[in-house]
Amino acid sequence: MHCGFCVTGIEAALKTTPGVISARANPASNAVDVGYHPEKTDFAAVRQAIESAGHRVAEPKPAKTPEGEPIDPWEEAARQEEYQTLMRKFSGPLRGIVREVQNIVYAALAAA
Repeated sequence: MHCGFCVTGIEAALKTTPGVISARANPASNAVDVGYHPEKTDFAAVRQAIESAGHRVAEPKPAKTPEGEPIDPWEEAARQEEYQTLMRKFSGPLRGIVREVQNIVYAALAAA
């Protein structure tokens, strides 16, 4: 990603992907923040959208704790299950806001 044209192309491709609720590309960090509904789309669809815009996608970094320790995949699965259970209790705009915050938190943990 080198310029505003790249940013526009990536964001447009992502925003037309079913289940994606937000997409912000940053050429300075060469990163894209994507908010999405996990039950409507997945990483493969996000990857396909970015690749269809002509860009490569790096593999996501494994999730880590704030102390830098890798998160056990089983623990992460349990967190996701708990998250899904809690999300069923919310509806409307609040649900979207909570998901976006959750995606920001996971992105911050992955970047750490």
